[in-house]
Amino acid sequence: MRRLLGSLLLLPLVLLLGGPASAEPVGAPTVVDHDVTFTAVFDGDICGPRANTTTFHRTMEQVQFFQRPDGTFSYRDVAVVTYVSDYDDPALPDLTGRLTEVNRFVATPGKAFVGVTTFHDFFGEVRIFYRFHTTQHGEETVVEREVLKVTGCP
Repeated sequence: MRRLLGSLLLLPLVLLLGGPASAEPVGAPTVVDHDVTFTAVFDGDICGPRANTTTFHRTMEQVQFFQRPDGTFSYRDVAVVTYVSDYDDPALPDLTGRLTEVNRFVATPGKAFVGVTTFHDFFGEVRIFYRFHTTQHGEETVVEREVLKVTGCP
């Protein structure tokens, strides 16, 4: 879920950069990155206000973006990540975890939009399973479903 908001905010930018409806995919439609490391600070985690600094190591991320001749945009990214969370509270041990995330967005010239995110995260005894699906037509939401299951929080 840490990347979900970023992915959803990235979508309008991705769709705006697509070009005209008749355009072929710009550059390589698939980009694969390996071994990217970055650090982020959080006020809390899924189990509550447990401030931490987390170092993420994205072992692989694959991003695909296509624009079809009919003007349909298709975006998909898959990430496999390991990480270490160092909690500000010295009573909490550092935790290592791993997560996978898949995002898929499709927008058509007929103003249909489908977005699906699947996220699995495992750290310590905590397990997070998340799935979000939305189907929209114009301004109307046709389907919206979110499933979140968290187990193992102290």
